[in-house]
Amino acid sequence: MYHYHRRSLRIEAGKLWDHAKDRQKTKLLLRSNALQRKIDAWATYQLLYCPGVGRLRAMTARDAEGQADRKPYDIPLWLPSQIKGQVDVNPHLQEVEWKLRHAQAYEALERLRSQLQVRAHLYSYKDRFVRGQGANTRARNTITILQAKIDATADEYRAAYDALTSLGVVLLRFGWKDELLPLNPEDVRDISDGLPGESEGRRTMSWIWRKCPHQDSTDANFLRDSTSS
Repeated sequence: MYHYHRRSLRIEAGKLWDHAKDRQKTKLLLRSNALQRKIDAWATYQLLYCPGVGRLRAMTARDAEGQADRKPYDIPLWLPSQIKGQVDVNPHLQEVEWKLRHAQAYEALERLRSQLQVRAHLYSYKDRFVRGQGANTRARNTITILQAKIDATADEYRAAYDALTSLGVVLLRFGWKDELLPLNPEDVRDISDGLPGESEGRRTMSWIWRKCPHQDSTDANFLRDSTSS
């Protein structure tokens, strides 16, 4: 969830325009400051278990000199998957991150499917029942907020996938790729949406609905809920 907040903050900052209200800018600043405090605390504890990271942080700090506008969500955490042989890492730490990232990937996929179902419902509800400029504006704003969450969740999955790819080479684990695939922009779509240009009767379902955890793929409730939106 910590990585989700980093990506969510990055996306929100990217969408903040020059004439945004002071309240929005203040909220973003408070979130950035809170994230910076968490990173500082993380860096202190990390040195206890991986002292070599101190050298990598020093190199990063030198490279960042003069970048006054550097944001906390752009600061590398130097997790085992990011170190890639630059300093020695305890294999136990690599194993710990592997387990966390594996769970993170599946949790991100589950959250992504849920968010896409909600978005499909909102679009359907808006088209059928929403009338008037004010109501349409509120509906569009709600969908925009949800889309930002979808983007952040997709980025979270991609980060977990990249970490698993890096750690998999070191830990000699490759079977996970039978279920988890690279997430391309065209893959992030509702279960009833096909690829651009496909006819209504010949739609290709995104792999995120087909490649699901085994216990979900055999769960009648999961399949029914997925197709009922």
